[in-house]
Amino acid sequence: MSRMSETPITIDHQSNHSRNDAASLNWIQFNFDYFKTNDGILKVIQMVLSIICMALAAPAFLNATHFFLFAVVITFIGVVLWSFAYFLGIKDVLSLPINWTLSEFVNYVIATMLLFLGSIIQLSSWLGVDLVYQARNIAAAFVGILDTIAFGLSARMLYLQYKFDRST
Repeated sequence: MSRMSETPITIDHQSNHSRNDAASLNWIQFNFDYFKTNDGILKVIQMVLSIICMALAAPAFLNATHFFLFAVVITFIGVVLWSFAYFLGIKDVLSLPINWTLSEFVNYVIATMLLFLGSIIQLSSWLGVDLVYQARNIAAAFVGILDTIAFGLSARMLYLQYKFDRST
């Protein structure tokens, strides 16, 4: 039987890090003014329209509605994450080599295409059937088209910001 060597471990109780929870979160700055800007207002509109889409289209009775809800939920999660990033000032605090404007632009372009495709599929599939929930699913598709327009406006504004940042 072989004997394993023991390694001494030293514990330093005098750490530079504060154990106080309030002090460890002092980097968070709530940016309420962001939601007064055009970008912030568009994010709030996108979240509200996405919630309306989810409420109108659920539960999914057709396969098209499954895809539509997938598109709406994925884009909703994305806009919520970006809203928190701006609200908490995370992108200003993190010193990562990320082009935040380009990252958000790509996210919004993908979201716009996904919502457009989901809304068109939802609308075309529910126009041809006669089920009990037809009216609310058609309404969900129209609200999805409005949400697509809101996401497209955000993508356009981010593209203009990206062009401006590159030119300076």
